Amino acid sequence: MYRTSTILQALDVGTITAISLCFIRLFCSMIMDLRHIQEELYQQVFIHAESVFPEFHFRRTGKGFIATQGNGLDGSQNKASGKISYLEKSPAVLFDNRSGITRNVLKYIQERENLVSYMDALRFCAKEVGYNIDSLFSRNITKPQAIPYKHQGIQGSEESIDTGFGEDTGFSELEREQKKRQAFEEVQLLFSRFLWEQKGNTSREYLSRRGYTDEDIHTMNAGSALPFSHVQQHLRGLGYSDELIRELGLQTALPDKIEANLWHKIGETYTVSFPLRDSVGQIQGFIIRAKEVLYDNDGKERFPKYLFTKNFSKAVPIGFHNGLVGKECIIVEGIIDALFLQARGILNVVAIGGKILSDEQVQTLERYRVQALTFCLDSDAAGQEGTAFSIQKIRKKLFQQSSSKPLSNHILSNLYVCKTSAMKGLKDPDEFVREHGEEAFVRLLHEDIISAEQSMAEWVVQKVLKDAPNIQANEIHTSPRLRNAVSLDAWQYQRTLISPLQQADFAESLHAITGLEREAISLLGEQASRFAKEERERREFSLAIQAVHNALQRGEDVSALQRQLHDHLQKKNDQNRSEHAPSTYTMETFLQEICEMPKGLQTGYSELDENVSLSQNGITIIAARPSHGKTSFKMNLLLNVIEQYPDRTFYFFSYEEPVKIIILKLLNILAGIRFQGQQLADLAQYFRQQYRPYQPNLNGFGNGKALIDGIEAAKKKLDEYLSTGRLVLSGERYSPQEIRRVLDARESKNQLGGVFVDYVQKIKSETKFSTRQLELQDISSQLHRIAVELHAPMIVGAQFNREVRSESDIRDDCLREAGDLEQDANLVLALWNPAKGENDDKQSSLVQASSNLDARRVELKVKTLKNRDGAVNAKGVSLLYDMPLSTIRSMKNQ
Repeated sequence: MYRTSTILQALDVGTITAISLCFIRLFCSMIMDLRHIQEELYQQVFIHAESVFPEFHFRRTGKGFIATQGNGLDGSQNKASGKISYLEKSPAVLFDNRSGITRNVLKYIQERENLVSYMDALRFCAKEVGYNIDSLFSRNITKPQAIPYKHQGIQGSEESIDTGFGEDTGFSELEREQKKRQAFEEVQLLFSRFLWEQKGNTSREYLSRRGYTDEDIHTMNAGSALPFSHVQQHLRGLGYSDELIRELGLQTALPDKIEANLWHKIGETYTVSFPLRDSVGQIQGFIIRAKEVLYDNDGKERFPKYLFTKNFSKAVPIGFHNGLVGKECIIVEGIIDALFLQARGILNVVAIGGKILSDEQVQTLERYRVQALTFCLDSDAAGQEGTAFSIQKIRKKLFQQSSSKPLSNHILSNLYVCKTSAMKGLKDPDEFVREHGEEAFVRLLHEDIISAEQSMAEWVVQKVLKDAPNIQANEIHTSPRLRNAVSLDAWQYQRTLISPLQQADFAESLHAITGLEREAISLLGEQASRFAKEERERREFSLAIQAVHNALQRGEDVSALQRQLHDHLQKKNDQNRSEHAPSTYTMETFLQEICEMPKGLQTGYSELDENVSLSQNGITIIAARPSHGKTSFKMNLLLNVIEQYPDRTFYFFSYEEPVKIIILKLLNILAGIRFQGQQLADLAQYFRQQYRPYQPNLNGFGNGKALIDGIEAAKKKLDEYLSTGRLVLSGERYSPQEIRRVLDARESKNQLGGVFVDYVQKIKSETKFSTRQLELQDISSQLHRIAVELHAPMIVGAQFNREVRSESDIRDDCLREAGDLEQDANLVLALWNPAKGENDDKQSSLVQASSNLDARRVELKVKTLKNRDGAVNAKGVSLLYDMPLSTIRSMKNQ
């Protein structure tokens, strides 16, 4: 046997690198999964706060919850009432406003329930709020298999390399990260107590001099930092290791720019502390301000005013939390500015901690679907420059992304800027609120903002006038040199504008300031956009060609390269079609198109066809709980439309069952022959015997010949559908992109009649997304695009979420993980089988209207929850569902 070190020495560098990358990807994947789960779980805990924390008897407030009973977070008896708060902006933290203590929610649950580990608390909370985290824990992440290795030239059994990745290594590392967050909470508690308990504390005096009230200081969670030796001693006493304490970064120090041997440390020079929290309210570090700043002879700072603890990341704008998802954010520079404004009730303020939004911060705002940004940076020249650079960065990023979304519904397309004149000579929002109050600042945000294009027009002019101090802005059009300079800067900015309204706003603002002709500015913008588009397309083609060349060099499969080029060309064709717009639209055109517009497909059920049809250019959702007849209804619907529209081809994509099972179920419906035993199993046995005499118990449905004739007739009909290409079945787990390629490559002479998908939550996209919700939104968009562009009904199955426990719970917003599918859909049909309902009397749902019905034939309710082309019918219509035969018939035919 060879020792691990000997074997590792024998491995080549490439193998070791591959092994290392495998573990790195695995661990990073676990980290991202857990962080995503934490974000969603904290939100669910907040929603269910009253049941998760019964001891506090929470009462709902505008910002979250406030306790009406219970003990304080420091253990004091009956001190929670009116003091312990749980805020929507920080769903990971409980606040005790009386003592200044903050507690992580999961850590609090762990101690309250006497749970062994943080992960146990995570599971406990997930179970309490009905959140599924099985996807994380079911992954095989305990211990990768040992890598087999046989030393070359040595005969015998293969050796295995011990990777050193122990069973609990993954989770212990995750728990270690959480342990650091808990240690930060302990440090915050220490700093807060020192601020308030030390008489004449200099940090508190500094904050009071700046105009902050005691309530402001409490709400901002300000503290007074202590030297590292004190913090280390305190945390040691709580059981934290020296290694973890060092990882907190509280020993960080900065050098003085004049005195080489002088270092400015936390707890000495830097004392005024504020905790910095992530998007769910957990502390990820501290910002600590110097109580006094020293300057050199030139008036420059000898050391920065603020110090950040080690490894702190500004990827998330400071003060951002999940409560801001989908809302407008106000952007300020200073972190303390944001904390102060939030303390005064302006909760949608976030800080970038500098002059310009970073790329990572823009990505965070995009990820959380922020709808609009209002820049309110400092009113000095640096602040105005930072605003301009940030706007240009966002515009450029959105323009680059618009290649995949030509019509652009980007979340950050709405940008606004606070007028510098509105600040009344004050430097920043912090000073403005302390001088004029928060209500004045809120009015300013409504009355004194301009669009980003107005702001950029002013910025372009100011840049040019710096070199021409004796020229007024309205005189620029008289100077060829200045006119050309303005035109060049305007052209560069207009290249990034993807909306005609943005182009028009910019052109009008520039004309108003400079007097330049509107037509000339608009023409300039059109030219700039056209040039930018051509440059981008050249770059995209160059990258595509280079990627194919590299793949050829690597000897990759030719068919894969063909698909890659086809996808690229298809993407460009889609863009060109979407960007094309007719110059005029006359009444004659309208009448011609309205006559040619295809009618929606009839369902074959007279009760439904009175009010609904399957749109030729949209999505129809068939939604139900599991085992309520969703797949059976789609199959019956499929057979109905095939029979009614013999000149069309229909596709059925199954993501749950293989094609052979789909065919077996379709034959079961078409034959309509009931067996005594297991219906599908007996039908399959018939085909397995290859037509040898087979005589099951017919239960009064005729003799063996009638049975065989019925099955053979169904087989013949289905064979006709399949062989003529009128029906195409697939059990492949296609992505939406692959579905589109399949439909584009169809050879049938018949027109496309419809596409059935069973069901949407099983579909995976070819593109990677940070969350499943974002992936489903993209899938929904692509399915809708297929329906519109190919003029084909898209009939999609979807599952209701767990909230639907009875018929009264059915709503169109209960589609489990359905992304934007409900919004994209033209028609939403909900199925309810009372015989399967958990809260219904099964006997009451049996149809007894006719003597020829038995207990296997039950009522199936079909409710119309959404219908763009007609009326909704929440009450629903009733169909007859023969469950063993999977047949669904109209009640009127019985």
